Amino acid sequence: MEDVRRRLTAAQGSLGQRPGAIKAGNNSKRLRLRVSVPGFTPSDAAQLAHALSKDTSNDRNQDILLPTNNEATDLQSDPQLMLQPRGIKAKGGERHYQKSVRIGIQLADLAVDLRHDGNILRQIYPSGLARLWGSTPAAAGVENYKSKALRDRRVGDDILFYNNKGFFARARIVHLFRNQEAARAIWGADEDNQTWEYMVALDDLEEFQQPIPAEPLLQALNLPAPPLRSLTLVRSYEYDRIKRLLPNKQEPINPSHGPNRHPTRPGLNERELLSVLETLAPREPHKTPRSHLALTLLWSIAHEAKHGSRLVRWHKFRSELAPILARYTSVDPDPTVAHPFWHLGSSVIWEIDGIDITATTTSPPTRLDVVNPSAGLTIDASRLLKKSEVRTRAVRTLLTHHLTETNHADLLKELGMSGYESATGTFDDGPDSGIFTGSLGGTSRCEVTLQRIIRSTKVAETVKAIYDHHCQICGERLETPNGGYSQAAHTRGLGAPHHGPDHISNVLCLCPNHHVLFDSFAIYVDEHWIVRRAADNLELGALRRHATHPIDPAQLAYHRQLCGLLA
Repeated sequence: MEDVRRRLTAAQGSLGQRPGAIKAGNNSKRLRLRVSVPGFTPSDAAQLAHALSKDTSNDRNQDILLPTNNEATDLQSDPQLMLQPRGIKAKGGERHYQKSVRIGIQLADLAVDLRHDGNILRQIYPSGLARLWGSTPAAAGVENYKSKALRDRRVGDDILFYNNKGFFARARIVHLFRNQEAARAIWGADEDNQTWEYMVALDDLEEFQQPIPAEPLLQALNLPAPPLRSLTLVRSYEYDRIKRLLPNKQEPINPSHGPNRHPTRPGLNERELLSVLETLAPREPHKTPRSHLALTLLWSIAHEAKHGSRLVRWHKFRSELAPILARYTSVDPDPTVAHPFWHLGSSVIWEIDGIDITATTTSPPTRLDVVNPSAGLTIDASRLLKKSEVRTRAVRTLLTHHLTETNHADLLKELGMSGYESATGTFDDGPDSGIFTGSLGGTSRCEVTLQRIIRSTKVAETVKAIYDHHCQICGERLETPNGGYSQAAHTRGLGAPHHGPDHISNVLCLCPNHHVLFDSFAIYVDEHWIVRRAADNLELGALRRHATHPIDPAQLAYHRQLCGLLA
């Protein structure tokens, strides 16, 4: 240090006075130093000042003012503070906080979406009820408050929730993770189709009796005056300076007993889901036909499967659903698109976010246009519909109970769900056909690339040989010049979305007539091997079986479900 002092004194002697300065020797000269300190960058000036200000009177070597390695580690591990805007009510901020922080999220509802993150969260929350929050990604290539906060936040940091010029709650970060699927399942997506995928798990939540005014706190941190517009990270040494402005930590709120906690209810199960889809009781049936509700739910199922977004903004909802209602219903859709969006809100499978559905039972389109809320399937319904079997049954239920006069194949093709209309499914992952009508009425052809399931001819021929081409339902054997003729019908189709096995236990030998009826869900085989008509359960006779042909009852149960019956 003595050597540094001498060097500074010598440097001052060669500096001139600033213009107009009083002649006062070195006291009136300005000297700017650039010092490189290991472990600190130019942006860490305040942190370095904090380290240099520490009392070293008891140190053995008083010339050393920088923190030791252990002290530097302690400095880095001190809690930081995250200033977190809750988001405005119109965009779902209040609802998101209520649902995922104050009430909490059942981890069992997100088992599929959380994947490996679920193991850690189950250890953190043994009760299965988690407090979760998230942030949308920061703008790419931009260094701002949000990008710094997302990059440098740590487990153990505190978080202050902000709304309406005040901080109303405090919590502690116990886990950091990024999970787009889980975020979409919990909160949906914003108007830019971004979701709050940079997620935090929280503990020690406390909500202040009176919000803490934000202005004095932000002023002490040299941050812009309210409103707080961005996620902001306060370093630990800055956090120390403002702790006096915050109340002492109180007893945290237990997730199961927090304020406004709704009575706990078992999660929606498959039977309840299908029962709701079968009945579809709207608030005002004279305004919202069941066919409109069914089309809305089919579109929502297809949209989530394709885009992964559970909740959809009203503007997008209206623009995409209106043409479908126009094509597949006889009612002018302009005044009715709002009705299914709104009136499904009374159902346990539909969620509306960003507008208070309890305030009124009416939903003028102009109000929806201004607020632009989101709506879609609830977390419980979405979780169940991720299972292929449940989704297929749900689609079949909506089609057979509410859309009997609709061309199912055309509708499902438009929704991107081809294959759900039959037991066979769809085998093509590409264009539906490479054949086009030529100018002279013939057919011209173009080359296309398709992916097809390779079905085993041996499996089909084995089953046909067992029954010598006799139909297992009617017993008829069609004779051709080349011998007997029959068709192999898979009880669970090989194509999407069924994905059944190509095995003799999943194949029946049928005549063409009964193959068509079986594939179109007009007939089924019950648990006692009786063939019945699906429309009225009329008994048509016993299914013919052979000792060398094992038939899988589970695949027949799957087919029964698609006919609208319980397995």
